[in-house]
Amino acid sequence: MLQEARKYRSIKNVILIRDAVSEGEYDMVLEDELAAVDQTAKDLNIKAKLVGIIVTKDGNTRHFNVARGEISSMPPRSFVSFGSRYGFTQFFMTAHRSFAGTAKSVMITVIRDDLGLATAELQSFLLGLTHMHQIVTAPVSIPAPLYQADVLAGRGQKVFRALKKYAERDIPKRDDGTIEYMQLSNLLNFNDANLPTTRYTA
Repeated sequence: MLQEARKYRSIKNVILIRDAVSEGEYDMVLEDELAAVDQTAKDLNIKAKLVGIIVTKDGNTRHFNVARGEISSMPPRSFVSFGSRYGFTQFFMTAHRSFAGTAKSVMITVIRDDLGLATAELQSFLLGLTHMHQIVTAPVSIPAPLYQADVLAGRGQKVFRALKKYAERDIPKRDDGTIEYMQLSNLLNFNDANLPTTRYTA
C-alpha cells in the first residue's frame, strides 16, 4: 500500500487504525503490526511518522445525558475523556445519532503517537472519518475505513469459502496439509488490477 501511495504523493505520516483488538493485544499491535509498517517504510526509504489507534466497538460502555429527570442519548459528535485508562491517550466517541435507546460509544486508544497530536486534533480527525461512509450522509459510529475493512474481510471470506467448495485442489498447501497463507493471499488478491486504487466497497 505504501509503495502504491508514494506514486502519487510523498508520505510523511502514516496513521494505522485498528479494531477487534483487546487490551491484552496492544503489545502485539505495537511489536508486530506497527513494527512491520516501520520496516516496510524503511525498506521503501520512506521517513514517515507513525500513529497507531485502536478503536474498540464491542464494549458495553454507554454515556447519556440526564435533563429534567429524563435520560437521553449523547448528541452526535460527542466525546468523553473522563473515566479513561491511565497512561494512554484514551477517550470515548459517540459520532452517530441513536434512533432508539442510547447510542453506543466506541473507545479510542492511541498506542503510539510519533506526531504528538493534541487530543482535539485526534478527535477532529476521527470524527471527519466517520463522515466518509458515502452511502449515508450522517456520521457513522466508527471511522469509515474500518467499515470498508470489514466489508473487504467479509468478501475475502466468501471468496475463500467458494474456492474451498468448488476448487479445493487449487488451495496451496504445505506437505503437512496446512494452508500456505501467503500463496493463498497472492492467489486471491487483485493487487495488479485497477481495484486497489478504486473505492468499490460502497
